[in-house]
Amino acid sequence: MITPQNIKECFANTPQITFEITERCNLNCKYCGYGELYNNKSHKHNRDLDIKNAICLLNSIQNLWNEGFDSTGETTIYISFYGGEPLLNMPFIKSIISFIEKNMSSYGKKFCYTMTTNAILLRKHIEYLVEKDFQILISLDGDEHATSYRTYHNNKPAFHDIVANIDYIKFNYGDFFENNIAFNSVLSNCATVEGIIHYIYSKYHKIPTVSEINNVGIREDKRHIFNEMYRPKISYLNEEMGRTFDDMKFPYSPQFERIAKYFQMYSPYFFFDYNELLFLSNENRKKTPTGTCMPFSKKTFMTVDGKIMPCERIGYNYVLGNIKDGLLNLNFQDIASLYNSYYERILRICTKCKDYIGCQNCFFNTGQLESSNGTCNYFVSQREFDAMKNEAYNFIRRYPEAYEYIMTKYEVI
Repeated sequence: MITPQNIKECFANTPQITFEITERCNLNCKYCGYGELYNNKSHKHNRDLDIKNAICLLNSIQNLWNEGFDSTGETTIYISFYGGEPLLNMPFIKSIISFIEKNMSSYGKKFCYTMTTNAILLRKHIEYLVEKDFQILISLDGDEHATSYRTYHNNKPAFHDIVANIDYIKFNYGDFFENNIAFNSVLSNCATVEGIIHYIYSKYHKIPTVSEINNVGIREDKRHIFNEMYRPKISYLNEEMGRTFDDMKFPYSPQFERIAKYFQMYSPYFFFDYNELLFLSNENRKKTPTGTCMPFSKKTFMTVDGKIMPCERIGYNYVLGNIKDGLLNLNFQDIASLYNSYYERILRICTKCKDYIGCQNCFFNTGQLESSNGTCNYFVSQREFDAMKNEAYNFIRRYPEAYEYIMTKYEVI
């Protein structure tokens, strides 16, 4: 049972605050989660986030610290800037960083600034980003064909401009590129997981995260377009099973994250912390259904119009609160009751799933809340679970050195 106190403590100690600082974007990616394919997000109106509302959120968390709700002490808080294309609103970024440096630096916290960008304006603002030691996630889907859905508003492909800016950073800011740049790729019918990884690794010696096109909130009149573009990651992983890259080790296998999750969730010899080890309590680990996070426990997301969300991947019909005209409206009792009702609703499905213990899927994105008879898009039968187990053990037979790495060094949860 989630309590209001649980929610309040998570909000006060949220490790990441993400601001949607603008709806404006200089690209018009065909699969964009805010584009014409979807009906579960607000329509874009080229708005920017009001700096007054953003500072209200920071002040609200700071006030909870002053009231004694800071339970993490000297830790790192990630301040993330999201869009749209965040580099189109550099005045906001500079104002927020200035506010944090002047008002929140006395609590022993380390603030790490991050953003996801399409890289079109990266060269223009690189000196400031280097000065503030930004961690930057660049969106690139692989080679020119794989990236063909990333276009300007006039449908001109953006690939060559993206790569030119990345190459500029790599050549002129080598240390920053090595330490602060990562890649995210979206899998579509123009690419394969193997092809994406191979291109980015061979060109930049980095392994991208590979994501599916968002499959929640699709407009029915656009579903045929979505179906044409969409390729589930699992199908490609199965197709590419057995392949590997001569110059890569096991962590770069497309299967690896799934294998690591299996062993860390199901092995009796893996412990998340010293308490589990000392009391041998991992077999009785309290496990909420699905991989859904406690609200604000991993992230607090603020939309451009002041909505407060647990993250940016969730439809705006699940808003938890808002800030308007510099005033916070966030009821911890209401949020606790809401989540408890969600858990009660999905238990009838989750308890029958054979991957109940290892589930890492968020119930906002599984389809379970879409109707009273909603089913889970990721439900695992006994046969599927047996196949998952066999895949894991076959992987370890092929890469025996992977087991120690998974159990001692790799953090998948």
